[in-house]
Amino acid sequence: MNALAAAAEYRETVARGGALLLRNGTHYPGLKGEEAFASLCPGLVVDTSRKPNGDGGIDFTMHLVVDGAPHPFNVDVKSRVNFTEYLLVKADEKVHPRTIFVLARYDEAADVATCLCWCWGRQVLAAPRRFFPREVLNYTVRADDMRPLAELIDRYIAPWEVAAIAVEARR
Repeated sequence: MNALAAAAEYRETVARGGALLLRNGTHYPGLKGEEAFASLCPGLVVDTSRKPNGDGGIDFTMHLVVDGAPHPFNVDVKSRVNFTEYLLVKADEKVHPRTIFVLARYDEAADVATCLCWCWGRQVLAAPRRFFPREVLNYTVRADDMRPLAELIDRYIAPWEVAAIAVEARR
């Protein structure tokens, strides 16, 4: 069993024990989405450690160029098997306006996730809240209203580049 499958199995077991209110089978597609995102950003690594209380909506911290300098931002990857027309964020989750949300599609047959688009937390907070799908109240952001992934990747600064910039700034 690979590290993603082992982490997902542990997290599903905890979820069934009542610590998390997620339906069975959500952790593995989520980790596959994180893996897909990390593959686009050298230096980011999927956290496969045990998370009995969840990850708090922080899958990664990445640096982006803002006004010519690197700044850290939290990233929350949301993977969907179906309904990839929307980014869904539970309305009871703590959403920070500066968090980056990435929508990923998981293809179960191919066991592969693909990152589709992204938006800021402020866009999530401004989105309509609906009971969708089922009985869970979610912020619903249309994928068509989100930003192209290439825009985010173009602004990404790898961890070793951030360190080099910091050293250069001290000179």
